[in-house]
Amino acid sequence: MTSVFVYRPAHADEPPAVSAPIAPSTWYGWQTLAADAAVSALWIGAHETGSSGLRSLGIAGYVAGTPLIHVLHGRSDNGLVSALLRVTAPVVGGAAGFLVGGTMCSHSNHSDELLFDYSISSCQVTGLLVGFFGAMVAVSVFDATQATVAPGDAWHPHRGGPPLAFAPTIVPTSDGATVGFVGRF
Repeated sequence: MTSVFVYRPAHADEPPAVSAPIAPSTWYGWQTLAADAAVSALWIGAHETGSSGLRSLGIAGYVAGTPLIHVLHGRSDNGLVSALLRVTAPVVGGAAGFLVGGTMCSHSNHSDELLFDYSISSCQVTGLLVGFFGAMVAVSVFDATQATVAPGDAWHPHRGGPPLAFAPTIVPTSDGATVGFVGRF
């Protein structure tokens, strides 16, 4: 049996090792939530005015807005996950809601309410809508929880901020609303 001992004498003249302070992470979830709130405003405006342009802008903003915010913060991995979730989660949520709604109708007196000359009940449509929009809200909340930039990531606000910064704007007018972006480009 062999034993090895290592001995290092203490030196009084050596200063103690000092570690660098750890900078806190920065949360930018307010930006993702603001983008999703702007999208909601677009959809409400589209519903109230019947504007297909506002509806299309809202769809594009929902699918690309928050993922772009992640990318601009140097989190392209979060941007990709966000974009994939924003496309798939509402579809899966809507399908699940449709199926649950169909189950609910089979146990209630609403099964005879058919829509669109098909065997689709109002419970199924309600389930589809709740599942679809519920999944959208869940993705928005998930995005906000993932919106953190750790020290050493692509940018940090104490080092001058991102090279590109913007925020969506909606300005009410007498004819409806004006939608745009403001920021540093």
